[in-house]
Amino acid sequence: MSKIKATYFDGISSKPKAIWISVYSVSLLRLYDSEDALQAFEEWDSLRIKKDSFNSSNALQLSYVDNELRKSLEIAEANEQINTFVKTLHTHETRIFDFVLKRSAFKVIISGILTLSLLIFVYVKWVSLAVGNAIVSIIPPSVEETIGTAAFNQMNPILNIDSSKSELLQAFYDELNFESDYEISVFYDTSNTVNAFALPGGKIVVFDGLIQKTESWEELAALFGHELSHVNERHSMRLMSRELGNYAVFSALTGDMAGISSVLVESALSLNELVYSRTYEKQADREGLQLLVENNIEPAAMIRLFERIFDENKKVEDFMKDLEILSTHPLTDKRMDYIKEWIINTGLIEDHGEDNEKARALWLKMKE
Repeated sequence: MSKIKATYFDGISSKPKAIWISVYSVSLLRLYDSEDALQAFEEWDSLRIKKDSFNSSNALQLSYVDNELRKSLEIAEANEQINTFVKTLHTHETRIFDFVLKRSAFKVIISGILTLSLLIFVYVKWVSLAVGNAIVSIIPPSVEETIGTAAFNQMNPILNIDSSKSELLQAFYDELNFESDYEISVFYDTSNTVNAFALPGGKIVVFDGLIQKTESWEELAALFGHELSHVNERHSMRLMSRELGNYAVFSALTGDMAGISSVLVESALSLNELVYSRTYEKQADREGLQLLVENNIEPAAMIRLFERIFDENKKVEDFMKDLEILSTHPLTDKRMDYIKEWIINTGLIEDHGEDNEKARALWLKMKE
């Protein structure tokens, strides 16, 4: 291959160096210290070479980034091989733009949306839960308790907490002797809403409407078993952590397309939360039952509690309107089926547990 003279800048100093170059192939440019040199001191890959503008002397300028150094060449008299090589560079740089421009803009947009949708689906289906669990694993319980307290304080203005009945409810919970690594604080809301919820770190709120539905202290104990399992398994933190990871990943994925893809992202997050909320509810049911068994409380009380809520209204529209517990506890016929199946298959349907006179007395006082 013939060599031609060029001026070389090493990217470190501004001092030029006279060198010789030759085209080795359509993808490689070799740099030599002299015209007679047999060994090149550098080789430039065409994929990393950029053609710059011509200067006032019409010298051809090429630049090359190597280990963050921007090196350059000035070629005063380019031969046919160099000119062909440079044209190849131009073709390579513009190939993707030509590909896009030759196709319908509509097809390009649709292809982009479908690709993004596929990436979101893959993330939601297989990655999201692991990301959420990984984040939770590095959050200490003390931080979780701080988050739960902050959430409770923010909600407090819209809650109707009765301090006297909260003391009774706390005494009732303490009487159950359920084990937890968290310090559990329970609160009695006087609203007739049929609901209860647990916050990160151990705060549990139970509404009067739900307590009034219970017909035995064991049913209220079953409710606490369920809610405490949410706390012990850190379900709220897992949901929050997964959403945090989701938003971070989707923001990186979408970039400037975030506005266009926001509907897809929000839909994916909603679907993902629904699926895993049901998983968490099933786990809370199972572990709630275990808490009842360990503390010699009638397991079938959980069946009665949920059946009473279901039987309150037969029609779905009334069900959704009156039983606000559905907003956070996705109860379904299938859920009832597996609770019954667990209790029957393990022989616990005949286990009536032991009466707890103090718990029963506290429950009756709250019902007044």
